[in-house]
Amino acid sequence: TQSTASHALSTVRQVAMFHVGKTGGTTLLTTLLYIGCRAKANPIVKKSCLEDLQKSQPQESLLSRRTKMFFHYERDYPRGATKRLLHQLNSHQSAYLFTVREPLSRFESAYYYLSPFHCSWGDEADDQNNQTARTKTTKRTQSEQYCYSLQLRYKYPEPKNKKNPYKDFFDAFPSLQHIANGLDVNTAGNFDDRSSRKMLKKLFHYIGRNAVYGHMTAGYQFYTKWALWKDAMEKQKPVWAIRTERLWHDAETIEGQLSSLQVRGNFTNLRDKQFSHGSEKQRNRIPLVDGSRINRLLCCALMPDIQAYRQIVEHAANLNHQEKQETFSWTWKRCGVNSWEHLEDMCRNNITLTIDR
Repeated sequence: TQSTASHALSTVRQVAMFHVGKTGGTTLLTTLLYIGCRAKANPIVKKSCLEDLQKSQPQESLLSRRTKMFFHYERDYPRGATKRLLHQLNSHQSAYLFTVREPLSRFESAYYYLSPFHCSWGDEADDQNNQTARTKTTKRTQSEQYCYSLQLRYKYPEPKNKKNPYKDFFDAFPSLQHIANGLDVNTAGNFDDRSSRKMLKKLFHYIGRNAVYGHMTAGYQFYTKWALWKDAMEKQKPVWAIRTERLWHDAETIEGQLSSLQVRGNFTNLRDKQFSHGSEKQRNRIPLVDGSRINRLLCCALMPDIQAYRQIVEHAANLNHQEKQETFSWTWKRCGVNSWEHLEDMCRNNITLTIDR
């Protein structure tokens, strides 16, 4: 029964958070989950982070207290530490928490996050010899500094003898339109360069295998593989999902499920807090249009990752049937379909991708 299931969730004593890139995980780790501050290496930054958290959240939430570890591809662990941490999750009192976002929107955000051509800051990097410009950081916001660093990484990769996969990729695909054209067998003639086709295959076929193109390839497959998903399902591990689109609502639901009194959490004072690298404001950004040719091509190329996302949502104990259907409908709308069967049929019968040939 529902009450029995809720009681079982309240016995969870340790939670492993899987922070999928571009899904709002940093917002959680800087405003709600103390582990985000405790994991910081710089003691001054750690202290400042914890002080800010304690001001906005004097009493640490149950979700924060029980989140004992988090995984993110950009976070370095000592050799073997990841396996040891995951081994701890064999306990019957452990659960998985995934941050999720509609897959096409996540991919779009990851593309602009990494693109050196859309930063609203970074023109100073045009002059390689302008050392003053390269070291002057005090007047920039965090997102502006990120853009500036991105431009430098693109223009002046270090070490200089090391191949820069980001530079090669964005030279070949400076927009999402270029990626779509490269995927479409009808327009791929413009991409006769074998290296460009190889990069596209890496981008979509390597999703789940490694993070060769950062958050674009470190998608849901990557994190479910990291979480030993099949083993977790066999052991019937509780799974929670915090959706970017309903972030605080989902966090409050989980807080309630962790409580033995089943009292829903209240994070009203945190709802206006959000961390952003600023990629949503980058210049020359052309939003993807629901159901467009570009969207349909990208949806089919992202099908394996969409399926991993679907699995996480389907198993999410904090989402009821209506919420799951609402979540799935966001992807259907973006892809121009009305069901998973419709999407699979479209990708199987109506769209042929160059990466599958």
